[in-house]
Amino acid sequence: MIGLIVSAIGFTMIGAAVARLTGGAARFLLGLGTVGTVLYVAMLLGLDPRQVLVALSVAALLVLMVKRREKQQPDQKPHSKTALAVLLLPIALALFIAGVTPLRDYDGRAFWMLKAKAIATERAIDGAFFKEEVVHSPRNQYPLLIPIDAAAAMIAAGEADERHARWIYIFALASFALHARRFAGDWVAALIPWIPQFAVWPDGSMLSAYNDGIVAAFVACALFELVERGSPLRLGLWLSFLVLTKNEGLPLALILFIAGIAVFRARVVVSFAPLIVAVTALFIWRSRVVSTDEQPFTDLLQNLLSQLHRAGPALVRFGQHAFDFKHWGLFWVVAIAAAAILIWRREWRTIALPAFVVLATVALYLAVYIVTSWKLNDLIDSSANRLLMHMAGPAAYVIGACVRSR
Repeated sequence: MIGLIVSAIGFTMIGAAVARLTGGAARFLLGLGTVGTVLYVAMLLGLDPRQVLVALSVAALLVLMVKRREKQQPDQKPHSKTALAVLLLPIALALFIAGVTPLRDYDGRAFWMLKAKAIATERAIDGAFFKEEVVHSPRNQYPLLIPIDAAAAMIAAGEADERHARWIYIFALASFALHARRFAGDWVAALIPWIPQFAVWPDGSMLSAYNDGIVAAFVACALFELVERGSPLRLGLWLSFLVLTKNEGLPLALILFIAGIAVFRARVVVSFAPLIVAVTALFIWRSRVVSTDEQPFTDLLQNLLSQLHRAGPALVRFGQHAFDFKHWGLFWVVAIAAAAILIWRREWRTIALPAFVVLATVALYLAVYIVTSWKLNDLIDSSANRLLMHMAGPAAYVIGACVRSR
């Protein structure tokens, strides 16, 4: 229960304070990213995460008390209450299920929650656990933003138990869907938590401890920032969170940063500040911990030319997963149809940004499939649906834009 309170109130309060300072919405996601990033840097500097959490909470309260809330735009269309109820129903069910059932997914138990428990216990991200002095740590150099957030919930609860951190993933999806209402429309956003891959699937859903749903949320928030030509600072925050969440986060952040150059032009320099802080923190941390079963990037690049013949089969196999009904329903079918309609209507300005993000992301993952030494079909079948999650935000935006255009 303490973990639920920390997740629902603590992260949201800190996110609300950041939103007061920078504008914007998706307060839970802002809080999640801010807490994880600040603690990442703080623990690299040798600070006690408990003291940092107290300081963050006090600072957030002061900001909320001192800085006035920005007035809502008077011409903003009110949201549908029926659609909101549809959106919140699977979230409520997931909260109940998470409260009465244990975590079952392998990656969540073997990688992410194991790291969170180590951080909560050692109060460090470069302690004995990450130096392989306690137990073997698979994927030891995976970015730690979400394990740090999970550890923060455990520290607040006073015990390194995964029960206190499971709510993070559910609230992250809720925050993503609620924020998407403004850009994809009430009903498109309301259906996001109902997509099986997001809702219930053991590998990647909000009931697991995979981080792909949170990557999807950060990508979506960054894209929405670009679509409305909002704040380059907020864009930089979303990109910095991406970098520290998963290995895919850095190349995804670079894709979105390139899109930011086209949108913000010279102002995109503001985005660079939080991004460079995150990249620097990540590489300093990696220099301090042991590499276990990660394959060096330079070794992978050597395989690119010799394994180009895998590109065609990889693209076909990856694309087939988008039409897997039990994982996605009709989501990708509708998204592709919506994109085709927008192209037919020559609405180039609407389709350009999401299309660039999706196509660049597909090219990135296709390149990864080409260079790895894994058996191609096995690798794609085990990862494609989770990687497709990363592009769900742009796809939802395209569906909403198609509906609104007429």
